[in-house]
Amino acid sequence: MADKNNNVNDATEISMLEAVGMLANGYSLAELKGIDLQKLEALYALAYQYYQAQNYQDAKNIFQALCLFEPSEQKYFMGLASCEQGLKNYSKAADVYSVCCVLSGLKDPKPMYYAGVCLLKAGRKEDAKVAFQSLEIMGREGKTEDQEFIAKGKQLLDVLESSNK
Repeated sequence: MADKNNNVNDATEISMLEAVGMLANGYSLAELKGIDLQKLEALYALAYQYYQAQNYQDAKNIFQALCLFEPSEQKYFMGLASCEQGLKNYSKAADVYSVCCVLSGLKDPKPMYYAGVCLLKAGRKEDAKVAFQSLEIMGREGKTEDQEFIAKGKQLLDVLESSNK
């Protein structure tokens, strides 16, 4: 079996057992199929164009494939979550945004903020409050954008908590 440091040039010569072992050792499906980063980025650009044109379903289909091929790439999951949000699948969007949080090591507050917004739109007020509360432990040093999302989440949390009184 090839180790992670060797390139996989011909995926057709890999047995199913070897492929499963390689996936378990950190290979992505894109690596196993010989799909390079340039091709993935071209697909990402296409999906983003569809998204910008509000063609959420076609964009979603491409983002799903990208997530499958390279499951460690946060921006692919952000694209997928944004499409679900655009399609008004708010609970599903919140779930995918949560995956983005995990991929960021629970540091990037942007996906958790959007998860909270989607949870609110899905009518899941208590879950949204938890999402906004969790923003307090997130953020990366020196990232102004992170602080902006944390502050916006705090404002929404304050509104939600004051509406319970």
